Amino acid sequence: MIVGDDRALVRAVGLLYRERGLGDGAVSLVPVGPPGSLALARSLGVPLSAVLAARAALDGVAHPRDLLVDDSGGVVLGGLRISPPVSAVRRGGGYRSLLRTLLPGPAAPVWPAHRLRVEVDGVVLADGDRPVEDVAVRTAGGGAGPAEVLVRLSGAPPLTQWAEAVTVSGVSGLSGASGAAGGSGAARAAGMRGGHGAGGGTGAAGAVGVPGASGTSGAYGASGVSGEARASRSAGVSGTTEDPGTSGEDFRYRADHALAGPVRRRTWTRHPAAWALTLPRGAA
Repeated sequence: MIVGDDRALVRAVGLLYRERGLGDGAVSLVPVGPPGSLALARSLGVPLSAVLAARAALDGVAHPRDLLVDDSGGVVLGGLRISPPVSAVRRGGGYRSLLRTLLPGPAAPVWPAHRLRVEVDGVVLADGDRPVEDVAVRTAGGGAGPAEVLVRLSGAPPLTQWAEAVTVSGVSGLSGASGAAGGSGAARAAGMRGGHGAGGGTGAAGAVGVPGASGTSGAYGASGVSGEARASRSAGVSGTTEDPGTSGEDFRYRADHALAGPVRRRTWTRHPAAWALTLPRGAA
């Protein structure tokens, strides 16, 4: 049993993961702290009342959940998001207002967004040819299916994909514009809108998760994953197309509502049903 806020929960699950103890039993949480520090607990279905949460810890039901693990060993229980830099949003709005005042015509576009390369199970959804306004990854409960990945490119419809692994990298300047072989990332990913997988099949309904590295030990681990599942297990954001590890801009992200980074490249992998959370009986 954990008594504390979201950070305490994430730290405890991360420690259990590193010590291969997640399979020893379900985790229960008695939330303590201001409402702003319990957003993750609320989203996972934990009662915010200490009395109700303690009762659930005693006679509740264990619900298996997926886990996202990044390439530095960090864990994500609920989901993560890469949004435009706050400074860029403010600069963009200010420039547009000034241009509207000084120019008779429409203002030139100012993109409050990142230059990112986003790969989902080896398929490029964004390659830096268009600014990325938002990237969101969400885990599923009970190993219900791959993680849900949503990518919003400037001036394009949102792209949705189901993934086992996601890689995101910062890109310096333009890379792989429309003249590049294979077309832009948005064009290559056009067939994935609406949740269709890279192989042409329909993605599993549910949320986005991250695959496990050497397989999750314990009762809540999963084995014998199919080839299709393994292909969708990792999603991430990577650096430039030439050398993702050494060039490109750093970016920050929010994992389980906590700010992380800056990093230049990060890969998250889904571990299906890697841990279990005790919730009140009757909880979804």
